[in-house]
Amino acid sequence: NLSIYNHIAISTPYSLHLNDAKETLYYKIIEHLTNTHQIYLTDLRKIWFAGFERHKKFLEAKFHNEFLLDEINYVNPECIITFGKNVYDALSFLVKTNNLNIKIYYLIHPSQRTQGVGRKTFFEKAEIDISIYKNITNASERNVMPYLEYLDKIISP
Repeated sequence: NLSIYNHIAISTPYSLHLNDAKETLYYKIIEHLTNTHQIYLTDLRKIWFAGFERHKKFLEAKFHNEFLLDEINYVNPECIITFGKNVYDALSFLVKTNNLNIKIYYLIHPSQRTQGVGRKTFFEKAEIDISIYKNITNASERNVMPYLEYLDKIISP
């Protein structure tokens, strides 16, 4: 119940510090990736201020881009998978303008906002039938299965 403009909160990417984090789609996707691949996780924005997340000027800040570019050059990934199309677009531009040869894939953002028609359309385009998971009674397990199938599809040689 803190005022977002009068307090600073320290957090973790994807809210992995929360007690119920293991039930989130983020956690299940990250857990799958870390169990099956060597991965490096990061965030496009290195600093986040509540209330400023939708301001384009802040999202395109030179600080974020330079820091992320340094990370990419240091880690030298084979591919990059983004959570969401906006991050994909921003990262694609950064990679292209810096002449980096890295494959970038986007995964529809696993937030609650994307659990409707957009999610269905995303997986249909990827030729993933989400209806085959409808009999899984645990909602978080049922929701994560198409994401894991998509990741295995794009990462596997």
